[in-house]
Parts: sequence; structure tokens; C-alpha cells
Amino acid sequence: GLLQRAVDVRSADDRVHLEAMFELARVILRRGELERADPQLLATIELARTVGDQGTLARARLAYNSLRTRVDPGAVVEDELAQALEIAESLQGTGELAALVHAYVEIGTCKFQLGRAGEGEVDLEHAAELARQNADATLLREVMGARLRPVGWGPTPASTGVALCEELLSAEYANAALRAQALQILAVFQAMLGDVDASRRAATDA
Repeated sequence: GLLQRAVDVRSADDRVHLEAMFELARVILRRGELERADPQLLATIELARTVGDQGTLARARLAYNSLRTRVDPGAVVEDELAQALEIAESLQGTGELAALVHAYVEIGTCKFQLGRAGEGEVDLEHAAELARQNADATLLREVMGARLRPVGWGPTPASTGVALCEELLSAEYANAALRAQALQILAVFQAMLGDVDASRRAATDA
């Protein structure tokens, strides 16, 4: 509601208005209001092009491509991956680290969805390294949340997965949502290792 009011007020500074538009789109997506998010993202992309904000333009395009894959029967993950790779290439050397992080998250997630989880993990770990360079705890939290699925359902050995999950559970940047995700994956790995009691405890804690 606050973001919608900020957008409606329309700051005289186009970059401030663009920031409010993009954050509103992200919140709408998290709420699952996909039909409402579609025109919001398109408007954000248009304004970002007008303002010349390469970082926000890239992030809005990534979000829009991901949305279309989820709602458009004609959209395929292969195309989403190709566009994410093109966006990542365009961001190299620009200093737009946050946008580049999101591009690599999209690349890794697409590869996971295509059954290439091991490859996707490499891209997601690169995204995590960039987020650490950017000293952005919120961004790092998003990356690690995305990384958990390929780790859990890909080729990562169970013992390595347990270590990563335990690292996340004690990380200062982790919030309750990320810890819950880590506990879910930890339960899977502990079951793989044959420790049923520990698996059940982790699942209960999650």
C-alpha cells in the first residue's frame, strides 16, 4: 500500500519514481498477483529505458521474462535463459553489481529448471560472490534462498549440503524465511545420510 501511494504521488525525480515502481512490482510478484505485475513491470521497463537506468532496466527485464515463463504457455525456460545470459553479458564492466547478481540468479535458476542443477549451482555461487563484494546482506539472502533448491535436488553430496545448510542457519544475514528453507533442505540431506531422527527434527524446526 505504501509503495502504491509512492507511485501514485509521482516524484518529480524520475529515478526516485522508477525505484518506487520497481519495488512495487517486486512486492506484487511476491504476493502472487501476476496479472497486476505484468503491466507494472512493462511500465518500469519503459521508464528505465527513458531515464537510462541500466541496472533497474536489467532487473525489470529479468523479472518480466521470469513472469512470462510462469504465465504464458508459449514462453519457454530456454528463451528465459538465453535472455538472462544476454543481460548478464550487457552488464559486464558496468558496475551494476546488484543487477548482475540478479542475472546470475536467473541463469542458475533456469539451468536448474532445465535439469542442469550442477551447472546452475556454479552460476548461483558466482551470484553469491558478487553479492558479498557488494556488501549487500539482503541481496545475499535472496541469492542463497535461490541456491538451496539446486543444492537440494542436484548433484551436491549430502555431506556438503549439510555443511552449507548449517552455515546458513548460523549466518548473520539469514532471516527466518531463509533458515526455514535451509532446515527443509537439511532434513532431506540428513535423510539421505540415514539419520532419520535428525531429519525429522530439522523438518519439525522448519
